[in-house]
Amino acid sequence: VLSRALFAPDSTGISLRRVAARALARLASTESDAIDRRAFDDPMFARSGDAMLRALLDPVDRPFDGGPALQRWSSQIAGAATDALGGLQERVQLTLNAFAQAGALSPLVSQESSARVAATRSALERLLVELAPAVAQHATHPQLAVRRAAVAVLAASGPAGIDGLVRAAQDEDEAVAGRAIEALRPFGTRPEVETVLVARLDQEVPWPVRAAAAAGLRGARGERARAALLESLRSDPFAYVRIAAAQSLRPVAAQDGPEAQAVRDALSRIAREDPDPAVRAAAAGVGSAQVTAPGAATP
Repeated sequence: VLSRALFAPDSTGISLRRVAARALARLASTESDAIDRRAFDDPMFARSGDAMLRALLDPVDRPFDGGPALQRWSSQIAGAATDALGGLQERVQLTLNAFAQAGALSPLVSQESSARVAATRSALERLLVELAPAVAQHATHPQLAVRRAAVAVLAASGPAGIDGLVRAAQDEDEAVAGRAIEALRPFGTRPEVETVLVARLDQEVPWPVRAAAAAGLRGARGERARAALLESLRSDPFAYVRIAAAQSLRPVAAQDGPEAQAVRDALSRIAREDPDPAVRAAAAGVGSAQVTAPGAATP
């Protein structure tokens, strides 16, 4: 019941989610939780029944750590979160938002708690892996706020989030697509990831997404990826995209074989001929041009 309440909307002025989180933390704690004063002793609380209940159930001056509860009841919490993700949009959004901050499960576990305690951090990572398929179902949700929240959770899910991130990388919203592509970077050599990143290099796609896709293909060995990066290097109208393509092709150029030689030749030509000095520097392998910096790029 308490696990389900972590992902339940509040219907009163009292946060049921915080009350449930505090109760779980208290049940899992080995420390004494003696109350040193009665909530009703403060005359300020007499003005409001909600205030009295909040002071009794969720006193603001008594912090709690739900890490041990997450470690102890991770399967029950996972089941409750999965059920909520299959429910109405309000519960879906609330559940995704609970995981939106990296390294936290609000309000049960804070970033500080998971950073400090390895067992809590591991429990949260396992929970995200278990929830990834349910979260991925919302990567193409009709509501933008849900998609943005889903991609944030998938980005923290490691390899388990790849399927959902591949879907999100195709989103028409630049923020969703960009976040998904950024999270896919460590997996750029996987065939399904390479396929979607190559598709996002099309010049009909907004240039920030193209730049992120080019960066995500760094070191990609597939022929399609190599050809797409070379095309972007030669013809994309935005310098940031060309810079990203040059940087992603350099590991390929360091290899042996005729394909690598063709890449070296292309980089050498761009290093001499591109009108933008930052692109020339990236092609030559010097400097540290920024690929994702905001602002207009030089064509």
